[in-house]
Amino acid sequence: MDRFLQLVKSEVSYTDRDREYFKSFSGWNDFVSKHFLNSYLDNKQQIDLYSSFDEKGSVHFISCALKNIERRATYIAESEYSDDLWEYFDELKLFR
Repeated sequence: MDRFLQLVKSEVSYTDRDREYFKSFSGWNDFVSKHFLNSYLDNKQQIDLYSSFDEKGSVHFISCALKNIERRATYIAESEYSDDLWEYFDELKLFR
C-alpha cells in the first residue's frame, strides 16, 4: 500500500483530472481522508514507506502492513459511516 500511495501522491494530477476516478477528490488530502488512509502517514503527514524488496525486510513489511490495516479498520469503525457499513454488511449477510 505504501508504494501505491507514493505513486498516487506523486503521479496523479487532481487539477488536470488525470483519471476519471480522481474527479471526486479535490486533492491528495481529500483522497487520504475519504479512504481513511491516515494510518499510512507519519506524524508529518508523509507516506510511511516500510516495504522493501529484500527478503530480510519481509518480516518488517508484514508487521507494518498488519498494523496499518488494523489502524485503518479502527478509523473506519469509528467514523460517521460505521452504522451505514453495518447495515450494508447485514444486507449482504456477511456476518452469520
